[in-house]
Amino acid sequence: MKYEADSISTQLERVSTSEAQAVDEPVMTGHVLAITAAEHGEGVTTLARRLGQGLCGHLGDTIIIDTNIREGRWRDARSGQGGRRHPGLTEVLVNGVPLENAVQVDMVTQLHLLGAGGGTPKASALLASGVLRRLVQKLRRSYRWVLLDMPPVGLYPDAGAVGRLADGVILTVHAEKTRAEAVAGAQQAILRGGGQLLGSILNRRRAHTPEWLERYL
Repeated sequence: MKYEADSISTQLERVSTSEAQAVDEPVMTGHVLAITAAEHGEGVTTLARRLGQGLCGHLGDTIIIDTNIREGRWRDARSGQGGRRHPGLTEVLVNGVPLENAVQVDMVTQLHLLGAGGGTPKASALLASGVLRRLVQKLRRSYRWVLLDMPPVGLYPDAGAVGRLADGVILTVHAEKTRAEAVAGAQQAILRGGGQLLGSILNRRRAHTPEWLERYL
């Protein structure tokens, strides 16, 4: 739900501000957060965009990297939906396409997006490679927030390698749909991959009590 994403982005913004105020000189590296789920359709991409929009303050502050490079996804920076064939992460890692030719910018929100691109059968190797790690480190020096839109770790355990590139991992859970054992398995996959699990977000939660009654609860 939107207020959940906005609340998290506000908390993260406070952390970033307090860290910057705790030192005499500016912080030179940004924060990297990874967002994943146990299964497809849990709302990972939607949550990443909402967090990105909440964290994005100035041009170049925040970038989302779509690491779903198995089949590839052509994303439009404005809508987040399928768009024209624009080079993405696959082309940067495999073909050496310069970042400036692959990163898109939503001119309304100033949010930057590096889409997945065309996809590759070598996804497992690339996700665990030093090439991706070096790219993330490079982006740390250019952006205040780097958000990694991860494949579902419940289906692709090797995707956990992406989680260890981040400072922390957020697990998205589809309310009243995702099984508890699937959530537990995803949590374990994150930890086995070397990621630090920050917590879980219950997505698409439905209220079962009247709105007037919730005010008193």
